[in-house]
Amino acid sequence: MATSYDVNVFMREFIDPVSGDVFLDDCFTVAVYEYYDTSFGSSVKDTEFRLRLSLEETAQVLVENPVEEFGTDWWESAQGFSETAPARVQAFLNELPVLGGELVG
Repeated sequence: MATSYDVNVFMREFIDPVSGDVFLDDCFTVAVYEYYDTSFGSSVKDTEFRLRLSLEETAQVLVENPVEEFGTDWWESAQGFSETAPARVQAFLNELPVLGGELVG
């Protein structure tokens, strides 16, 4: 069983196959990762939980996480991100399996 969750918040990159130019998505995607304690230390596992934010939600996230400070790709505990995330993102994170009675990041 997972012991904690982190989220990777990022803008997807798209590469033009002809020019090779790289373009960033206009919106953030939130990807959830699970951490496990093992006899060798902790282990991380990617999950199928992904959520692409709307333009409005991305703007809300940028208020608390400006690009100048956080960039367009960062990691954060799911619990910490949930505290300031838009309502739909909070609801999405609240759907994760519960760890010890609460969402643990």
